Amino acid sequence: TGLVVGYIQSGKTLSFTTVAALARDNEFPLIIVIAGTSIALTNQSKNRLRADLQLSTRNDRSWRHLHNPKVRENDNIKIESVLEDWREHALPHSQKTSVLLTVMKNHKQLQHLIDVIDRLDLNRIPTLIIDDEADQAGLNNLINQGEESTTYQKLRELKELIPHHTFLQY
Repeated sequence: TGLVVGYIQSGKTLSFTTVAALARDNEFPLIIVIAGTSIALTNQSKNRLRADLQLSTRNDRSWRHLHNPKVRENDNIKIESVLEDWREHALPHSQKTSVLLTVMKNHKQLQHLIDVIDRLDLNRIPTLIIDDEADQAGLNNLINQGEESTTYQKLRELKELIPHHTFLQY
């Protein structure tokens, strides 16, 4: 777990976009960005990632982006088909695709993500999890009552499902 601290408009989004790109360059097949507690904030981060990583204009197959993945939309099958290439050691890195998942920081969306992740074989799959706006609902705000807040519980459940992950809080 790592913590990245910055002022408002200090380049945190550019920083985690760069970290996501570096993760792909260093053979991370799965990058999850938990972005914003509102639709507007989530869309802002999602759109910025799409633009900065040139997801709509690239001619290669470096990225597969899914927003708020769900089992009922077969997103787990889409992800697993990408991960199969990473298990094929003879396939060059340049021909492999990394999955970028963007998810709203909301307990329902996080539960959908958990349901998708739970259906994947993530053994030996390095995963980067980025918690944007970590100070907003990412921390356990019920610790003084000896309990866990719902969003904190979902983040903990997510991390427990992914055996080989790096968790960065921004």
